[in-house]
Amino acid sequence: MHSPAGRDITLDCTEIPVTYRDVEEYCRVRHGVQSNRLDLDSQYDCHIHIGVAGSRSYVALERRARRFGYNKLDANGAPSPSAFNDACAQQLSGFIGQRWGNSAEHHERRSTLDVDKLANNLSAGKPGSIRVSEDAGLYLCEYLYYCSLASAEEASRASQQSVKPVLFVHIPLVQTGDQMALLTKFVQDLVGHIVDETASS
Repeated sequence: MHSPAGRDITLDCTEIPVTYRDVEEYCRVRHGVQSNRLDLDSQYDCHIHIGVAGSRSYVALERRARRFGYNKLDANGAPSPSAFNDACAQQLSGFIGQRWGNSAEHHERRSTLDVDKLANNLSAGKPGSIRVSEDAGLYLCEYLYYCSLASAEEASRASQQSVKPVLFVHIPLVQTGDQMALLTKFVQDLVGHIVDETASS
């Protein structure tokens, strides 16, 4: 596979179980944090996560992920980590503890990629088919997104290298072979544009 600029691309695809525990373990391993294996993160130029949003008829490039608000049980019936916060006098569900930061800026994390530019480039001639989203759903998709964004920052601090770009993309439910072909082409185009953008920045 090649990017529009002709750069070679190798994909490494992993299916992640829909559980909070598996998401955190995946991010620790893939980004190499808390395991002294930062060489694992250095193998990748970017991290692109894809999930299905059955209620949407369009592709959504998610701009941000929130730290708290994960009140739904996962596929195993387990809740997300939670703790009572004295400062706001409420129970918070999501990313608890020092590892995820304390300042207000860490209540959400955003992709370092220019998602508006990506959406414009990818939707040329197909208005409305690809949109930028500010709401990834506060379930396992957004939980994965926040965890991966935070882990990429953590790996960057430990390795003293630039932060690897992370993006989450929601795709509609695939029901026909034609839809699958279109979405496959979209993913290839998306990866190619991201590779070229990060290589030139």
